[in-house]
Amino acid sequence: YKPTHTCNISYKNRQATSAFLASKYVNKFRTTRTWKIIEFKDTVKYDFFVEVSKMKCYRARKQALVQIEATLLVQN
Repeated sequence: YKPTHTCNISYKNRQATSAFLASKYVNKFRTTRTWKIIEFKDTVKYDFFVEVSKMKCYRARKQALVQIEATLLVQN
């Protein structure tokens, strides 16, 4: 018996979709529209312990910006 846990952390999760990421970080994109993809990817890994691809980050940013534009159109 070893009291310490020695398994590696798995950074894979198929449920971390671009729509999920867009909904979680829409406020960050609202304040920083030019948030760099690498910084976004690192933030996701730090917050959720999930490794996502650059393409998924691009899609999430696009969806978040569409949500922001939609709310701006509704307000007017």
